[in-house]
Amino acid sequence: MDDIDAPTATLTTALDLSAERLVIKLAGEIDMASVDPLIRTLDAVDEHVATSVVVDLDEVTFIDSSGLRTLLVGRDELAERGIDLMVRNPQPQAVRLLTITCTEDILLERHHAS
Repeated sequence: MDDIDAPTATLTTALDLSAERLVIKLAGEIDMASVDPLIRTLDAVDEHVATSVVVDLDEVTFIDSSGLRTLLVGRDELAERGIDLMVRNPQPQAVRLLTITCTEDILLERHHAS
């Protein structure tokens, strides 16, 4: 039997902090093989620096249940420290995942008209 090299999933993160809001910009795939950088980033958020976290999924091409779980667990853990977590700019596949799991109302950032 030949060894088959499976492609490795990659996830990149970029951070932007302004007005006590930390924006985590993700790019690539969020799955079991690539979720660790997101977990470490969420764990490192300091409540003295940020009161809210926005996870920007604009450049995320795929997210599976382990990625969704990371966002939900991160949301709960940050809430215990008084920090809100929201998701913005999900691509169609991520929107579908949030919709079929009934998590869009608790994760998606909502824009309110002034």
